[in-house]
Amino acid sequence: RPCIVTAIDQRIKVTVTRIQTTEFILHAPEVHLPNYSVPIAELRTNTPKGALFLETLYAHFLERFPQIGGIEIQTTSDFNSSFGFGSSSASTVAFCRGLSELFEILLTKKELFDLCYQTVLSVQGVGSGFDIASAIWGGTIYYVKPASVVEQLDAKEMPLIVGYTGIKADTATLIKQVADQRNKHFAEVEKIFDQIADITESAQLAISGEDWSQTGQLMNSQHK
Repeated sequence: RPCIVTAIDQRIKVTVTRIQTTEFILHAPEVHLPNYSVPIAELRTNTPKGALFLETLYAHFLERFPQIGGIEIQTTSDFNSSFGFGSSSASTVAFCRGLSELFEILLTKKELFDLCYQTVLSVQGVGSGFDIASAIWGGTIYYVKPASVVEQLDAKEMPLIVGYTGIKADTATLIKQVADQRNKHFAEVEKIFDQIADITESAQLAISGEDWSQTGQLMNSQHK
């Protein structure tokens, strides 16, 4: 089913540099990895959680575009990774784009998406990829997985207030819980999915027309 996703005005920055040693070096203090390193030959072995997406992405990148030597990565973030703003996907996209620039490999947005989405599936096993698409295309988009439809909506700005509960849910766990409910109660859950899709279609029109009152009412309907 389709969804609508918007990029927020907070950024993750990734700097990638070639080094002479055959190491993967990561400086990511926001995920408690100020000076992490691993030999390139040992990528994805005993990887700490904070490095999992970037290390997996680089392993997939090397499979497609073999390189000699190592790399050093520095990440900085405008927001805390615990907020559930898709920071793992955003850093994966920024890192992949940095690699393409560093090694002068031209990637289309769809090729960039495919490489990053492959990474998410390798790490989590499941996921729609909408957060990757948001980081790549930006703005507010109407999205169908896996980037089979990406339509930019006309809304210049979306006035959102985000409240943080202090609890970050695990995406993969929740997806599997929903899948389990769908297996047990297929017709009932499919009906709910259809309703969600209908509301999403209505929201596409409301957002494009910048009708925020209607958009808010539709968001309430989705939550219900």
